[in-house]
Amino acid sequence: MEKLNLYTNKFLDRFPGFIFGIIAIVTGLTGDFLAMSLFPGYNIIKDMVSTLGIGPGAIFFNLGTILSGLIAIPFYIDLGRLVRDDEDNDQMLRRTAITCAIISCITMALVGIFPAIQNSPIIVLHYFTALISWITGATYCAIFSLLMLRIPKFPKSLAYLGLIPGSIISSYLVLVMIPIAIVIVPIVEWCIVFVITSYIAIFSLFMMYKKI
Repeated sequence: MEKLNLYTNKFLDRFPGFIFGIIAIVTGLTGDFLAMSLFPGYNIIKDMVSTLGIGPGAIFFNLGTILSGLIAIPFYIDLGRLVRDDEDNDQMLRRTAITCAIISCITMALVGIFPAIQNSPIIVLHYFTALISWITGATYCAIFSLLMLRIPKFPKSLAYLGLIPGSIISSYLVLVMIPIAIVIVPIVEWCIVFVITSYIAIFSLFMMYKKI
């Protein structure tokens, strides 16, 4: 484990995490927009995100989801390095946040591997991996926010930013269990996509600007 941490630190010292954050965003959004452009009549207000994974441009959406999820992992590991204080009193919390982020990224990649094909056993894996990705996503956002509030180098506005994805994801998980609310679920799901994308973008730009 110590050797792995050493190699990881050396790698991220040479290739900072914000590079991977930006690449992950470009890759994911490119896949989304290409799939959307090839899907006649697709509407983000009425259609679920996962519908793109079984549409005419499914290959672009699924590849974008897989690659962006995996590429984002170094970004979150580097973000985890930045939320250390001088004494690192919150080492367990920090490790939990990094672990949840990695799980969220991997399960998000699996969403692209297991598209939402109706009347197929694959759809069970799709829903399961998506659920795990959302839950661990809400968890790491909340923990990172808590850690950032204790470190002066992070502005309070950035620290509170992580509470937004967590609250939207939590709301989504409640809404999917309420039949009458199903009509607004697609737009809430897209809100999660845009909020998480914005989260990565803002912290990538912050890390790049501060050169940390």
